[in-house]
Amino acid sequence: MGHGMAGRYLEAGFTVAVWNRSKAKAEDLIARGAQWATSPEDAAIDADAVVTMVADDAASRIEMLLIFLRVSGRADASALFDGASRHPAFHLRWSAMREWLMLDAGSARNRLAEMCARDPNAEVRAAAAATLPLLDRRLERRCRA
Repeated sequence: MGHGMAGRYLEAGFTVAVWNRSKAKAEDLIARGAQWATSPEDAAIDADAVVTMVADDAASRIEMLLIFLRVSGRADASALFDGASRHPAFHLRWSAMREWLMLDAGSARNRLAEMCARDPNAEVRAAAAATLPLLDRRLERRCRA
């Protein structure tokens, strides 16, 4: 549904920024003039209006709550991020981790390692495996400073 709406906005002459977990799913929109965003935040940062499409209402509420908590600097909400990172839907697990890492990488580190080792989704395990060494280097630099 989001793909179709983005296409209609492009046809109407609007500037459209798009983000999807898979850039390949947005390639035809990009070819039609949409701007690729590297994250949902990047897509929304200078927007006059934001339209989101996710799997269902509950998924939408969870994603918006996590973004709100991060933007509000609620490092005390680690338990909520941890719980969301265990959601049955793989895209919500990774979205929760991504938001948690941006908010408080140190407190998210152990859960990221768990996801790397045991997440049921291969894409999440791969993303966690790619992120973990980067995070460890960042945390190590911060400790030395």
